[in-house]
Amino acid sequence: MLVSSWVIAFFSLCIFSFLYKNNPFYKFAIHVILGLMVGYMFVQQVVIGLSTSFFSPILLELGESSPDWWNLVVQRIIPFVIASLIFTLLIPGRQWMKNIPLGLVLGYGMGLMMVTSLESNVFVQLRKTLQPATAVFASGSFFRDRWPQWAQFVPMLSLSVVVALTLLYQFRMRLPQIKTIIYAALLIFIISLTDSLVILIGVMTVLSYFFFSFERDGLVEEVSRVGLTFMMVYFGAVFGSTLMTRMQIFIGQVDFLAFKWIWGTIQALSGT
Repeated sequence: MLVSSWVIAFFSLCIFSFLYKNNPFYKFAIHVILGLMVGYMFVQQVVIGLSTSFFSPILLELGESSPDWWNLVVQRIIPFVIASLIFTLLIPGRQWMKNIPLGLVLGYGMGLMMVTSLESNVFVQLRKTLQPATAVFASGSFFRDRWPQWAQFVPMLSLSVVVALTLLYQFRMRLPQIKTIIYAALLIFIISLTDSLVILIGVMTVLSYFFFSFERDGLVEEVSRVGLTFMMVYFGAVFGSTLMTRMQIFIGQVDFLAFKWIWGTIQALSGT
């Protein structure tokens, strides 16, 4: 335990030494960390990957009384041979053969990433953006989820009151009290959908900021400024969150050096 604490402390101080200037201790720590990462990834991807995806399935299949040769050749041997063509980069005059596995990997990867990116970054965000339009009929609102159960019907009830009293005011009774109730119910309805309205306004104003089909002036310019404000708030929140995460890691490392390393070493030497 004491030895591991000293090793961690040594590399931590080597990394922190870069705050003074670039020095051999910092370079040594970086090279060791990168070497360990590359070695670990090599074992995980090459040794364990080949063992679990190639050698073990082939040996298990060959151990059967009637091996499935089609499965072995098509799903194991042919992909292994194609992947091995990447090493033709080291053979003079045969470097062109490396393009075969690279082309297959890049083509498959681009197709897969296109589908997953559209699903995760476009369609999901589009559904979340359109959700405010139906928030009055469904739950899932940020504020409404924190309301008591009896208050979940407030948006629908307030909207119904606005519609009913508006029709009554227009066609039957033009009383000032009814008009006041209409305004109050409309205000309650708007407040109950605050988060949905903020999301909708944020999306529309940010989109207007990136609309370059014509010159932005007048109302469009003012709307785009609102979108810029939304983006600055978002970027500030992301930066603050990232900074707090880094500071938490730094504080944790300083806590380790001060209490677990120094104080632990003192306790170990004193025998307490």
